[in-house]
Amino acid sequence: MQWKVAGVLGVGHVIRFIAVVGFGIAQPFIDVVIHVLL
Repeated sequence: MQWKVAGVLGVGHVIRFIAVVGFGIAQPFIDVVIHVLL
């Protein structure tokens, strides 16, 4: 039972890490797009 909980928490942690890293990489591009549109 405990390894299931640990697995779910681990997956959530990995997804959050990927999201944070991806957003950090995308941030400059998002800023450029916003400046171009405005």
